[in-house]
This record gives sequence, structure tokens and C-alpha cells, in this order.
Amino acid sequence: VKLPQDRNDIFSIRTQLLSKLEGKESLLYGIDDKYNGTSCTWPAVEETFGLQVCVDYNLPDVSDQNKNFPSLILSGPINFDIHLDKADLSAKMFTFNYNLKRSKDGSEGSIVFETPSTKIPRKLSAEIVTNTTDYSFTMKLINGEKVQTFLGIVKYSPLLKALDFSVSQNDKTHLLLEMKLLKEILTKSRSKTTPSLFLTIRGQKIFGLNGVVSTTDKNGVKHHQFSVACETRRLQSTARGTLTS
Repeated sequence: VKLPQDRNDIFSIRTQLLSKLEGKESLLYGIDDKYNGTSCTWPAVEETFGLQVCVDYNLPDVSDQNKNFPSLILSGPINFDIHLDKADLSAKMFTFNYNLKRSKDGSEGSIVFETPSTKIPRKLSAEIVTNTTDYSFTMKLINGEKVQTFLGIVKYSPLLKALDFSVSQNDKTHLLLEMKLLKEILTKSRSKTTPSLFLTIRGQKIFGLNGVVSTTDKNGVKHHQFSVACETRRLQSTARGTLTS
């Protein structure tokens, strides 16, 4: 997509109030109190795409409940503009590429957005790979010297369910989340399940949990013996017990 203009108008609304008396029309200006303002997309969107969507509005102010106003449309003219502006004026072209490959065992998809030949390098790429038991997600955002990477891996099978997710900037990990539920079949009537969860932010462990649940199935009655340890920066606790189901 080529956008040579710095501003591209998308949608506009203009209303007028006219009165007609004895065949003569006159323009009405409505109430004196008006709302005037502009709202634009978040700065993160501007940094990622080099574009911002803005809304300019001029509306009658009918918020005063002590006054008896007619409906908003009859209280005065309304001006409403939606426009697409360049946050990076050096951007003249925006490229978008989408690919999807499917097979019997899974699929692989990718999305790439880029603004070539700009003063500030800008690129967004994402890839999703799936198969019968695993799912992986990778997204990289390049904006100038800042490189942000988002990684996610999900494993889902009868014996293993796991989630690994991380956020890093310029090769420095800011957030790391690890969750795992591992099940082992010991005998026909005995099994062991090991849950764990760890959250780390900027190299500091915020929350940790690990434990063991031993299950015995006798005559249709299940006995669960568990031991779970939980740890934060200010608290350490352990829970033990037995459940019957």
C-alpha cells in the first residue's frame, strides 16, 4: 500500500439545522456549549505501524442535566471526521505478507508487516506452528534500535500439559512464565502427577509453585495424596493432605 499523503481522510459527517418559516429557510447554530476534541490511537500502535487513526469531533454539549435539551442531533450542528495520519512522515509504502500452510499433522502460518526505506526501521513478524500435540508462537517487533520478542510454546498431550511464555527486549528477558503438569503411570492403579508454575519478572522470581500428587485407584475409589509448596518473595508455604473421590 502506497500512501504519499501525510493525511488520508476516511469518513466525515456534517450536519446542519435549518428552520423554515413562511417559505423562508434560515440556518440554526444550536446551543452555545460545544464539545471539541481529537482522539487518536495509542502510541504503541503508532510505533508499530507508523500510522495513527484520529477522530476529530465537534458536538453539542447536552451533559448538563439541569437544562432541558432536545436530542443531540437537534441541539446543534455535528462535525465528525476520521482520518489516517502518518506518525512517521518518511514512510511512503506499507507492505503486508500473509502465508498459511496446512498438512495432515498441523499447520504453519506467518504474518510480516514492514515499512521499507524509512528513517526508523520498523517491522512486525509473527509465526504460528501447530501439530497434534505442540503449539508454538513467535512474534518479533523491530522499531529503530528497540527489538521486542514474544515467544510461546504450548504442549498438550494425555501425560504432559505445559506452557512456556517469555517477553524480551534487546535480548534481555523481562517476563518469563513456565507452567507444567506432568503425569506418570506407575501401575494400573497408581499414578503420579507433578504440577509446577514459575513467574519471573526482570530476573526476579515473583511466584513459584511445585508439588506432587499421588493417586491410587481401588475398586473405583480414588485416593489422592498431595504435597504442594508455594513461594513468593515474602512468603513460603507448604500444603499436604489426602483427598478421596
